[in-house]
Amino acid sequence: MFEKVHSKLKRNFGVAVAIAAFHVFLGWYLSQSWTESGVGEYSTMLKTIVILFVLISIPLTLKLFSQQLQKIALISDENLQEKKYILASRLRVLIVLIGLIASIMCYFLEAMKDMLYVVAIEVVILLLCLPTEKRVRGEIAVFEHLEEEKNR
Repeated sequence: MFEKVHSKLKRNFGVAVAIAAFHVFLGWYLSQSWTESGVGEYSTMLKTIVILFVLISIPLTLKLFSQQLQKIALISDENLQEKKYILASRLRVLIVLIGLIASIMCYFLEAMKDMLYVVAIEVVILLLCLPTEKRVRGEIAVFEHLEEEKNR
């Protein structure tokens, strides 16, 4: 089970990094070709929304992922556990990716230099979601630990 899950999660993470890199290039390209800002007077509100999204989504996502691991551990079918775990991991990365893309676009299109801090925070959180062998084994160990307790 581990090898299959780990390879899927690595591939998903690679896609997420590629999407983020594409948006960096896209934001840079659009910032070079646009001379006027489309948001202008709403830039402060946009920045506030992005920052609030990041501040709320990061702890909420990590907490919900932890709770989801506990629920997945109660499932007896190993294939269903695998699918639910991969889905939960994808959602965790997706939510972090949304905040990262939004902050990248704010930085490039609205020339909000202070959004670089938010980009850095999102990159660090994205790296915390990196599916290393140790992390995936630890998260899957939750399933095995609770399964052993049920069998006692």
